[in-house]
Amino acid sequence: MPEVVKQDIDQLNAVVTVRISKDDYQPTLESKLNKQRAETHIKGFRKGKTPMSYVKKVYGKAFLAQEVNDTLQKSLSNFLEENKIDIIGNPIANEKQVDVDFDIKNPQDYEFIFDIGIKPAFEVKGADESTTLTKYKVIISDEAIEKDFENMRKRVGEQQPTEEAIVEGDMVKLDAIELEGDAPKVGGHQSTFSYLVNMITDEAVKKELLGKKTGDTIRFNPFTMEEGKSEEHVRKYVLGIEDDSEEVGNSFEGTIVEVTRVQEAEVNQAFFDKVFGEGEVNSEEEAKAKLKESLEGYYDNQATNVLTREVQEQLIELNQPELPSAFLKRWWQESGNYDDAYVEKHFEEFSKSMRWTMVRQKLAEQYEVKVDYTDLVENLKNQFRSMYGAGLPDHILEDTAYKMLQDEQQVNRQYDQLMTSRVLEAVRGAVTLEEKEISSDDFDEMVKKLNEADAAEQAEAEEKAIAPVEAEETAE
Repeated sequence: MPEVVKQDIDQLNAVVTVRISKDDYQPTLESKLNKQRAETHIKGFRKGKTPMSYVKKVYGKAFLAQEVNDTLQKSLSNFLEENKIDIIGNPIANEKQVDVDFDIKNPQDYEFIFDIGIKPAFEVKGADESTTLTKYKVIISDEAIEKDFENMRKRVGEQQPTEEAIVEGDMVKLDAIELEGDAPKVGGHQSTFSYLVNMITDEAVKKELLGKKTGDTIRFNPFTMEEGKSEEHVRKYVLGIEDDSEEVGNSFEGTIVEVTRVQEAEVNQAFFDKVFGEGEVNSEEEAKAKLKESLEGYYDNQATNVLTREVQEQLIELNQPELPSAFLKRWWQESGNYDDAYVEKHFEEFSKSMRWTMVRQKLAEQYEVKVDYTDLVENLKNQFRSMYGAGLPDHILEDTAYKMLQDEQQVNRQYDQLMTSRVLEAVRGAVTLEEKEISSDDFDEMVKKLNEADAAEQAEAEEKAIAPVEAEETAE
C-alpha cells in the first residue's frame, strides 16, 4: 500500500509525499501485460504465444506509467478525503520533484512530491438577520403611467404622411443625387431611401433636418449618417449599389419627398382589445390600472435584481479569507499556461473569484442548496423560452438543452449561474430587508449606472481573457 505523508508548511500550505513501491503496482501491471499478450498476434507466433519481451517493448512503458499514475492519483485522493483535507486548486509538483523514467526493464519504487494549497477555515458573515440591506419600492407616478399609455398608443399606431415640420421620431424619405462641388455630378449616382430621424447620428445633418418639410433639401454624407455602418452596408442598403466596381463620392443632396409620422391609435374598444385582449379592458381607467400593475411587477423584479447584486457585493466585501497566494499563482499559471506578467497583473481579480466560490460553497452547504443535471436542463429551457417565446415544443427545447450540455464549459457556466442564483435567493430570505421608496425615474437612473459599471467590468474581463493569446502570438 502506498505511503502518503503530509508536512505542514503553515495553515494554508503543505507538502504531500507519495511513495509507491513495486509491490503496489506490479501485480496489476503483470496482469495487464499478460492480457495484452493474449490479445497480441505477430507473424511467426500463435495468438497468445507472443514473447513477453515483445509485449513489454511495445506496451510496457505506457502500461507502467499508466499503472503508477493510477495508483498515485487514487492514493492521493483517498488520503485527502480520509483526512478531510479541503484543498484549493489541484496539487502541483514540488520543486524537489525529479523527472521519472518509467523503465519496464527496471521497475522500481517511486516517490512523488506535491505542493498543496489548503482552503482557509472561516465563517461566512453577512448572511443572517443581523445584516440589513435595502429593498427598493419603486413608486409609479401618474406621469409615468400616462407616458407609458401614450407610448402604447404610438406602438399600435400607424405611419401617416404629414406636411408638418420634421420632428424626432419621423420617417424621412429622400430623393438623393451625387454632387460634384455644388452641382449635381454628370452621370452621378441617384437613389431614393428613407431614414428614421432618431437613427441619424451625424448631429450637424440631424440639426439641419429637424424643422424642414416636404420639398426642402439637405446636403449630407451618406457614409456618416449612422455611426457604426460600414461602407459596404451603406453602398448596398442605402444607396442601392449592387456593382462593387461602381465608384461613388460622399457628397449628396437630398430632396425630402415624404415625411411620415406615427399617428397615435384612437382610444376606443378596438384599441383596448388589440392591446389587452378582447373584452379584458373596457375603459381608459381600466387600461391605466393594468399598465400600473404591469409596471409595478416589472419594477419589483428589477428591485429584486438590484438587491441580489447588493447581497453578492456585500458578501464578497465582508468575507476576505486569506489565500495561499504563492501556491495559487503557480497553480493558475501552470493550469492556464500564463506568463508571470499576466498572473501578477490579474491575480487580484482571480483571487476575488476564488474567494466568492468558497463563500458560495459554504452558503450552499448552510442552506442545503443543490443543483443537479435536471436543474441545468430546465434552466436552459427557460432561457430558450424567454429568448424565443413560449411557442416552441418542449421536446425541441429539451433536445437543444441536452446538446448544449455536451460541452463541459457550458455545463460549468450553467452550474455557476444557477448555483449563484439559488444561493443568493436563500441569503435574500435570511437577511433583514429595509424597504426604501424611490421614484421610477431615480430608480431607472440608478439601474443605468449599475449596467454601465457591469458593461465596463465585462469589457475589461474580455480584454484580460484575450491577453494571454495576444502575448503568445506576439512571442511567436
